[in-house]
Amino acid sequence: MTRVSILSTASILSLLVFLALQLTAPAARSSSASCGIEGVAADPPTFGSCHDCHVQLPINSGDGSLTFEGLPTSWSPSMTYRIRALLEDPGQRLWGIRLTLIDEAGSPIGAILPADANGDLCQQDGRTYLRQSGAGRRPGVLDGPVDWLFDWTSPAAGNGTATLYAVGFAGNLDGSEQGDFTYTTASTIVEEAATGPEVTLVLQPDTPIVQAGTTLTIHAHVRNHTDRPQTVFVGSRAILPSGRARPQTGSILPLVRLDLAPFEQQDTTLVHPIPASAPAVTVEYRGFVGVPPASLLDRDGFMLAVLPPGS
Repeated sequence: MTRVSILSTASILSLLVFLALQLTAPAARSSSASCGIEGVAADPPTFGSCHDCHVQLPINSGDGSLTFEGLPTSWSPSMTYRIRALLEDPGQRLWGIRLTLIDEAGSPIGAILPADANGDLCQQDGRTYLRQSGAGRRPGVLDGPVDWLFDWTSPAAGNGTATLYAVGFAGNLDGSEQGDFTYTTASTIVEEAATGPEVTLVLQPDTPIVQAGTTLTIHAHVRNHTDRPQTVFVGSRAILPSGRARPQTGSILPLVRLDLAPFEQQDTTLVHPIPASAPAVTVEYRGFVGVPPASLLDRDGFMLAVLPPGS
């Protein structure tokens, strides 16, 4: 399974404009069927999240977590799966959730429905998102965990792997955008009886636009879809506009070894310092998981724009 998307120059410019609008939009929140700036779930191509406004603290830097119970490793056609999202963070007392499921082409896959009064649905850019309802914010509930129940009904056979992207918001309820934490995660559900990968990889950058002289942080989510242990390695390359890979062999960073138990998911963080002398360029960042030297199990990628310092 390959989810690497190649964007045209026009698409890249559209992405830059979209992100600029997200970052400069007013903080008003929409209660209509349109998600507004709250709609995104750290999903491609913008990977936007609550952190677009609540920027003081880095993504996934708190002591909390966003996890899921009941998320299957594989799906059968036209089945309904009850899934619980759980968010906790010591000292926080206001809560939010955004999540969506998409296929390998980036289109919605299956159907999401809230299964309790804590969530509702909204639409944005052709995707359906589950978000917290008014009651689902749980103002004043200290520490968590708080949860949101939802049902995902799988599509007809032949639709391939479903990827779940999610973001959780843990606020301190002080009325400002300071002291609030954002948590992101992602996972995959492979199609049962399909010829899919045994181990999947999902990349989730904090942002796909970075300035030279700063740091690019990418969260890599690796899931074992088999009933046996798997030892795999995660690496990455940059695909230049010319089509050449850097590096041509090996990985930008040292390979990361993961020892996966049956049906286990592990997450690792890839941190890339971007030199201040780096040229302004848009590349495809491509991650891969496999067993060196020749076994490639899965790959994922996104378009990365490097901007001049201070831009």
